Amino acid sequence: MGTQFVSVRVMRVKRYGGLAWLRVSPLGFTADPGQFVMLWVPGLEAVPMSIAWMDSLGAEFIVRSVGETTKHIHELKRGDAIGVMGPLGRGISSVMNVHVHKVLLVGGGSGVAPILYTAGVLGARGYDVNIVLGFRSREEAGIREVFEHHGVDVTVVCEDGVGGPCDYEGLVTEPEFVKKLVTSADVVISAGPLPMMKAVYRLAGDKLIAIMESIVKCGVGFCGSCRLWPGGPLLCRDGPVFTASEIRRLLE
Repeated sequence: MGTQFVSVRVMRVKRYGGLAWLRVSPLGFTADPGQFVMLWVPGLEAVPMSIAWMDSLGAEFIVRSVGETTKHIHELKRGDAIGVMGPLGRGISSVMNVHVHKVLLVGGGSGVAPILYTAGVLGARGYDVNIVLGFRSREEAGIREVFEHHGVDVTVVCEDGVGGPCDYEGLVTEPEFVKKLVTSADVVISAGPLPMMKAVYRLAGDKLIAIMESIVKCGVGFCGSCRLWPGGPLLCRDGPVFTASEIRRLLE
């Protein structure tokens, strides 16, 4: 099934500091973990959004407020209409080795969105999955509730201390147990800010599969705004899922 444009209704919005959990009515299409959509709010610019969850009852997104459209998304009410174009890009299945069994998922900030959907799908397929999430604050780490809502167990590392939803203090790659999980995993799938991805790469090397973030305007490879470097791949067409070898120049 190709890319579709659908109108959906907002079912729920709950904020956790600068992040918001958005649930909408069913999209009417399926997507591979790592793929994304363009969300359109009437009267505003469309924005790229990773899929955080998808089932027969609806779809979910984790949205950071960084601009006019995403700020408006945080303020949506139940019943509001928005547009969704997708699925877009390349997902996890295209790069997963058939011999992989143990998977470590590492997410940071709004990058935890594709980690949730990936965890749900891989867990249902029988993979042995561990998940570690990193956040700037305990307030944003409250989004852990969304993972628990879907029965997905996680360990949370926060930069501003322990307590509440936070299990460890520091950067997500710092705890010793994370380094041990990286060593024992067959593959490490990570999504989040580039500095975090570089830190994960330093631990995982070529075991890393990265779900990248970039400015995306059109979502279909026409405008070139999401090219990762001059002459390099387009995130919206060639990604957002990449092997470490495909984007090594960004990670080193």
